Amino acid sequence: MIVRNVGSTFHPLFTERERIDDYRSVCEAVDLGTYRRFTGLLRERGVWFTGNSVFHDLTCAAPTEADVERTVNAVGEVLEALQPRSRDPGSRGE
Repeated sequence: MIVRNVGSTFHPLFTERERIDDYRSVCEAVDLGTYRRFTGLLRERGVWFTGNSVFHDLTCAAPTEADVERTVNAVGEVLEALQPRSRDPGSRGE
């Protein structure tokens, strides 16, 4: 994942690339399905992210420390949930 920003705007991009510098790269290399799952899972946890894959999110100074901690924890949970699960080599998928 790459997080692009300009000033107080930011946007997470789910990609295997190290850099995304233009819209063409977004179209070619960003996993929009993972982004949709990311934003949906955050909303389920009470954290609003735009579900639009092009619009950026904004930061502000209004959240309390508790709000920031809850948000960081929710993002961590969601990123963990999005990780591919590797099967135990001895498992038969049961």
